[in-house]
Amino acid sequence: MHNFGMPRVGDIAFARLFNQTILYSTRVVHEKDIVPQFPSQELGFHHVAREIWNRSPETASPPKDQTYIVCDNSGEDPSCSNGLPIEDLRPEDHDYYMGSKNEVCHYDKHDSDFHLPGQSVR
Repeated sequence: MHNFGMPRVGDIAFARLFNQTILYSTRVVHEKDIVPQFPSQELGFHHVAREIWNRSPETASPPKDQTYIVCDNSGEDPSCSNGLPIEDLRPEDHDYYMGSKNEVCHYDKHDSDFHLPGQSVR
């Protein structure tokens, strides 16, 4: 199973059960994407393993030219995206994965509404 920009979806018990049940899973996080940092660990949430951290700020580069770090199997590796200060996180990094812009559900930073492609934005 491969996820891109996945938020925390359960507590530590859920993460352990998931990791025991789904043996081959990756969770890709692009650079400073804010979405994977919520809901917070302080609320009892915990990521499933294993994070693959895309450290490439250049969002338009092809996947082969991007830099990826394979994080530890804890789900909350402090040397990966979990170690970023909250003030450094960027919503716009959630729009790009593997060099492509996510066009399924887009958040325009100049508008407070989510919209689907082809819908007009106020």
